[in-house]
Amino acid sequence: MRPRKKSLYPALPRGKDAQKSLPAICESIEILTGARGDGLDKAVTRRELVASGAFKLRSGGGSRAPGSTGGGDIIPTDPGTDDEVQFPNKPENVEVNGGFTFIMVEWDEPKFSGFAYAEVWRSGSDALGSATRVATTEGNVYIDPVELESTYYYWVRFVNTKGQAGPPNATAGTLGQTARDINKIRAVMTGVIRATELQSALKERIDLVDAGAEITGSVNARIAAEAEARGIAIDDVTTAISNEQTQRESADSALANNITTLFAAASDNAAAITDEQTARSDADSALATNISNLASTVGDNSSAITAEQTARADGDSALASDISSLTTTVNGNTSSISTVQSTVNGLSAEYMVKLDVNGYVSGFGQYNDGPGASGFLVNADYFAVGKPGQSTKYPFVIGTVNGVTTIMLDASTFIGDATITNAKIANLAVDSSKIANLSVGNAKIGSAAISTAKIQDAAITSAKIGFLQVVNAHIGDAAITSAKIGYAEVDTLRIAGNAVTVPAGSSVDANTTLPSGWITIDYVDIYWGAYNPQSVMVSAFCNFEALSGDSLNVALRVAVSINGGGDSTGGDVALSAVDGYSVIANTNWRFTGNYGSCRYKIQVYTSSGGKYKARGCGITVLGVRR
Repeated sequence: MRPRKKSLYPALPRGKDAQKSLPAICESIEILTGARGDGLDKAVTRRELVASGAFKLRSGGGSRAPGSTGGGDIIPTDPGTDDEVQFPNKPENVEVNGGFTFIMVEWDEPKFSGFAYAEVWRSGSDALGSATRVATTEGNVYIDPVELESTYYYWVRFVNTKGQAGPPNATAGTLGQTARDINKIRAVMTGVIRATELQSALKERIDLVDAGAEITGSVNARIAAEAEARGIAIDDVTTAISNEQTQRESADSALANNITTLFAAASDNAAAITDEQTARSDADSALATNISNLASTVGDNSSAITAEQTARADGDSALASDISSLTTTVNGNTSSISTVQSTVNGLSAEYMVKLDVNGYVSGFGQYNDGPGASGFLVNADYFAVGKPGQSTKYPFVIGTVNGVTTIMLDASTFIGDATITNAKIANLAVDSSKIANLSVGNAKIGSAAISTAKIQDAAITSAKIGFLQVVNAHIGDAAITSAKIGYAEVDTLRIAGNAVTVPAGSSVDANTTLPSGWITIDYVDIYWGAYNPQSVMVSAFCNFEALSGDSLNVALRVAVSINGGGDSTGGDVALSAVDGYSVIANTNWRFTGNYGSCRYKIQVYTSSGGKYKARGCGITVLGVRR
């Protein structure tokens, strides 16, 4: 037999006298804590074993004191895996996408052991040497808060637990840009429009057409001048035809002028036609003009048509213009139409149409001053674009609704790149979405596939999850207001008050042309069995699709038939469908006293048959048992 090894710790005296045992107990504690002796007999704690890296805690095994965090068995680490820290790999698939005031940087998960964090580097130019580190993160997404109209290049690299930094994802940076500032864009575009003569010209009244004879150059002034020149008294019954021709030549110039006037007057009524042609040239320039006026007046009512063509050229410039106007005045109200065409020096061209009613001017104009300096302006309360042959269908309309300038697109619209400050969308289908900050009032997710989720701290007030698959979950204390579980294994179940909710539902594209009156579109059958519900909540909706442009009334309600009996209805919702627009109705109603076999129905109504179709419809039934 091997000799027994002498104990390194003092023996404790036996007996009832605790004072004799106290020195031995203190000595043993000092040896175990390393305060006495050479330290080789010091005790090793579980914490020190784990901190050494040679051992680790296996979660779920062993026992622990209440409130402790060091539970689990102590097991050796595997040197081939647990203690291996590899050099970081190069990040792969780095993507950068810009929003309004943020840029989102994403990359694939690291492919090495010992990952500590990722570094995100940024530069205003595509130069890695000038980049600065802007963030470190343990995840694979970083959102960089920046300003509007920002442009940056990004790089990503990994760092392991030893502090070793790996290579960046690439030498060249990945470009990220935020949206353009809509206020700056609006200011620039408005400034360009205001800088053109066309913008101010479109707003000017056509004064020379309806102005009085005291306004130089007006139609009335020209007629009065011709009458005076011909010695005609307008207040007499008079007719006159005159033709005046002038021809003049000199050593360095020539002039030819022809004026023809036809005039007829009776008291305050008068009509006149004047034509004036002028051709003039000298050593430096040439000018040709043709002015034609047709005017008639009866008392205070008048009408006039004027046309003026000018062609002028000299050694440095050339101009051609054509201005025509039509005007009428009755009872003090004047309306005019003016058309202006001009071209200057082969570098500028302009075409404009103005409509003036008592000083309220609308119209459109085009100008072209060369590359980058052309435009098309419209001044109108409403502007619409429609297809020929479809007089009631205008896919693009600009106008004012309730005092707000509004653009309406009533057609399929394809936009390559859109920057939207604020959007209200009734129904949205998105293939891929990158959102920096998301607030959702109500979310229904049919299927969610999340590759990796890292949540440092999650506070969830209420969660509704259609399908949740969890491999292993340890929950210290869970308070769940509502849960829908397809299959549950529970050791012990206690339900306060035996309250259980029973849901059912149906949805369908009915595609049914509706007659007048009430009809049933869809239904759900439920057999309540031996446990009748205390109450039943029924929700329903229906999309009414217009088949004509008529205005009529539509309605929606829900109904229940118990054990094949008559219908009990509720939740009537009535809508007015105006001018053939499609409408969506929805309703909710609470039924009591349901039992046995129940059929819950969606019922719809129209005031006139054949005018609407019932398309997408749905019904949801939720019964509460106690």
